Amino acid sequence: MEKHSFAVDKVLFPRSVILRACHASLGSCPIELESGDDGYWQVSLQLTGEELEGEEELEGRFRSSLINEAFRDSLMEHAQNTKELIVAKALYGVGEEDIELDPPSRDSVGMLMDLDAELDDYKADPLGIAIPWEEKYGQVDTKNGSRRDKEEQSSTEGPAS
Repeated sequence: MEKHSFAVDKVLFPRSVILRACHASLGSCPIELESGDDGYWQVSLQLTGEELEGEEELEGRFRSSLINEAFRDSLMEHAQNTKELIVAKALYGVGEEDIELDPPSRDSVGMLMDLDAELDDYKADPLGIAIPWEEKYGQVDTKNGSRRDKEEQSSTEGPAS
């Protein structure tokens, strides 16, 4: 296996950016990363037989990945204040001084009273939904599975004592 090595500036590309770029490029070929004392990262791409002709292409893809990750890092840094503000606002809620409530208008009070009058009508049960099954259709005889009407039930049980 042959290695293709190149240097990457540490000032332009911090450790987190270069590690993400290495991770993104691992599918192309194995990568070795060394930190030099001269302010540069030493990146070595291990080339197999298929990639020997395309070493510049692999380096170009890696450098493009570096730029992409640096841009994402910059976006995350700029968005951090906004994220913190949103979370703080969500956790602390809106202060009472920010809330301005108008008193209810006469129209809305009238509407609520009409709605209340309509809801009181629920006890009438015009469709007979609230009537229990046994009262409406009679008991089910467990011995033969047939249903007895209310009249049959009262005649077989006899008068209540």
